[in-house]
Amino acid sequence: MYGYAVPFKGWALQSTLMWPWLFLYRRAFRAYREWALEQFKSATAYLLGPDEPVIAAEVGLYMEILIGQVWGGTAVVVTARHVLILSNDTPVGRPRKVLLAARPSQVGMRQHAGGILNAYPTILVSAGGPVWPIKGMNGIIQPGPVIAAWTSVATAVRT
Repeated sequence: MYGYAVPFKGWALQSTLMWPWLFLYRRAFRAYREWALEQFKSATAYLLGPDEPVIAAEVGLYMEILIGQVWGGTAVVVTARHVLILSNDTPVGRPRKVLLAARPSQVGMRQHAGGILNAYPTILVSAGGPVWPIKGMNGIIQPGPVIAAWTSVATAVRT
C-alpha cells in the first residue's frame, strides 16, 4: 500500500500542487498585463509623440489551461486622434509591429463574449475588412474602458 493518503484513486502530487496555482495565477497575469500595457503605452508615445497621450489601452493575454500555453501580445491603444493595434514578438518583448493605425471614426470596436461561460472576453477591432481580436481571460482583460474611450473620440465633433 501507499505511505500517504489520497482522496480518491488516481490523485497525484501534480494535481495537488495545481490547486494553489489555479488561485494565484490571476495575480501574476494581472501584474503581467499592467507591465505589458506600460510597454504598449510607451511605444505609442514614441510613435505619436508626447502631444497625443493614450486615453485607454488593453492587451490580449490568455492561457489555454489544458495545454499550458500562454497566448497574447497584441494590444489596442486609443488616443484622441488614433486607434492603434500593436504587437510584440515575444511575451516579454517590446512592441515591434504596428498592425493598424487609423482615425477612430474609421474603426469599429465591440466586445464579444468568448468561449464557454465568457471565459475569454474579446475586443473585436475592425477597419475596412480585417478584424483584430484582442482576446483575454475573464477577470484580467477590461474591455469596457477601451470601448468607451473609442466611442467617445469616434463620435466627438471636431472643430
